[in-house]
Amino acid sequence: MGCTFSAKARHAQQDKTKHEIRKRSRVIPFSLTDIEKEMLRNHWIRTVLVQEPNLFLKAMVASIKDSPKLLDIISCRMSEPGCEHIEEWPKLIRMAKGNCAFFTKQIVRNNLDEALVRKDGERLGSIHITYAPYGFKTTFLDIWQSNIYRLLGTVQFPTALDQLLFLKAFKVLCSFLCTLMVIEYEVSMQSRTSSFARLVSILEASIPSSGPRLLFLGFFFVESALVQLTVANVCSDPTTITMIVNITNPNPPSGTFLFKGEMVNHARNLYCTMNPLFSDDILQRLSITQMLAALGMTR
Repeated sequence: MGCTFSAKARHAQQDKTKHEIRKRSRVIPFSLTDIEKEMLRNHWIRTVLVQEPNLFLKAMVASIKDSPKLLDIISCRMSEPGCEHIEEWPKLIRMAKGNCAFFTKQIVRNNLDEALVRKDGERLGSIHITYAPYGFKTTFLDIWQSNIYRLLGTVQFPTALDQLLFLKAFKVLCSFLCTLMVIEYEVSMQSRTSSFARLVSILEASIPSSGPRLLFLGFFFVESALVQLTVANVCSDPTTITMIVNITNPNPPSGTFLFKGEMVNHARNLYCTMNPLFSDDILQRLSITQMLAALGMTR
């Protein structure tokens, strides 16, 4: 009874926290004026994209030069560009096209309708959360924004007033979308942290205190840098991996254990099994026995 009450109270608090954070994104004002909307519609394609079809690719390349850490984040530490010039990297080109399509959708298809733009903007957080394990920080958005504003400043408009109004309007739109992304990023992070905590508590309550002991080190947490780094290490070096999980004995050796062979395969399989963000349904269906079996252990 006590455990049930505790679980309900914890879930209620998590829901309250999520609601409070999400409510913050709902009150972010969409402050584009009718004139600013008209400027964006009139000049986005016929002026900006005609002159700078690779606007977003250039902005990303410039951002990587300003902060080389972004290259690790975009590559997910699992592959290098494999080309002499970063602007020729297929993955970067795809991402740039996706960014361009996103902004074009808001301006052209969604016609800068607040409800539609807000809905798409709120999805950005959960999309970018997948890069958190590789070191993504929302502060990188500042670097990207400064570069895209700089590039837009080189575009020739019919009049200086048009240019001034367009740049102001684009900054308002971009700031709105980035703010939504940051808030929803926090929502996604807290949601996954809560799932991680629930799984840890399940494991701690189920694994015997005597004999082999599984020390949970964020292995099941999709946002854990350790997990993602581990998976990257497995791909780059299939024979050695640094501390996926640490199985101790009464006299554990000092330092970090290195696992080889089957342990790596078990760990990869378990990661794939647990990767769908740990919904309550998944937690209920995957028994502790199944989890431990995936690690080559028994209860």
